[in-house]
Amino acid sequence: MSDSGPDLFRTAQRLYERALLDRSTHEAANAINAVLQSGAHPLEIYERVIVPGQESVGTRWADGEISISEEHLSTQISIEQMNRLRAVMKPKPPLGKRCTVGSLSGDQHWLGARMVADYFVHDGWNVDFLGASPPLDDLITYLEKAKPDALIFSVTFESDIEMLKQVIARTSKMETPPKIIAGGRGFRTSPSSSKISGAAIASSPTQAVELARKLCGVHGSATELEQILATIGGNIRARRKELKLSQRELADSSDLDRAYISAVEGGKQNVSIGVLLKLGTSLGLTLEQMLRPSGDGA
Repeated sequence: MSDSGPDLFRTAQRLYERALLDRSTHEAANAINAVLQSGAHPLEIYERVIVPGQESVGTRWADGEISISEEHLSTQISIEQMNRLRAVMKPKPPLGKRCTVGSLSGDQHWLGARMVADYFVHDGWNVDFLGASPPLDDLITYLEKAKPDALIFSVTFESDIEMLKQVIARTSKMETPPKIIAGGRGFRTSPSSSKISGAAIASSPTQAVELARKLCGVHGSATELEQILATIGGNIRARRKELKLSQRELADSSDLDRAYISAVEGGKQNVSIGVLLKLGTSLGLTLEQMLRPSGDGA
């Protein structure tokens, strides 16, 4: 986490997207370096620079503005930048737990799964990253041999959800079935599939890690700083919703970026006293109220 301001991330995101569209690995690296040198955590750069850039390119491809070759090239540029960031990432102490991460059979869009795998690496898991997953029979054979504690899937398309159900059915017959967590764009385009028997559905990589920890009996996940940031974010989110404000409206009234507000509310963004004072003014909260754990008396 870092105290990098929203303007720095907003600029980096714009430059990174431009670099992808210009097919420039050099400029993409420059955009990443700018926020990395400011102290931003590699996973924060994933969320706030690489993901928005890739999503924008994907939208342009879907709209016919760029070719599939250009979309594939942008993906390769992002993979290269993720490799650089992974090299400087400092994982937490080993948990003694193993997970297998991949996309479903037939889905060649594995960039999201690679990102999720890196979140688990950072959290101290032993991670087996499969990339584009093998056919179902081969996957089951592998799982019976590897015996992971958790099985994590990034679901790109709504049509892949049926394949996920087949995986759940087959793994349930294993002697020691892994806990299954899934998430990704496929669930965002199919809200009705947000509950699937036999799998926990995560809305973000961070939540996927939290769910895997809970399902696999790993406790004590949050550091003291993480707990404080989660408290601040929860109080800000609760007050914003009480006032019936959108994240965009709160961002505008506080002279901040909407993505920054989202990161703060999610407990993922370190914040300065100055930012807290801005948010407190917009929400009518004191610093004490923002720092007060839920359930404490007034």
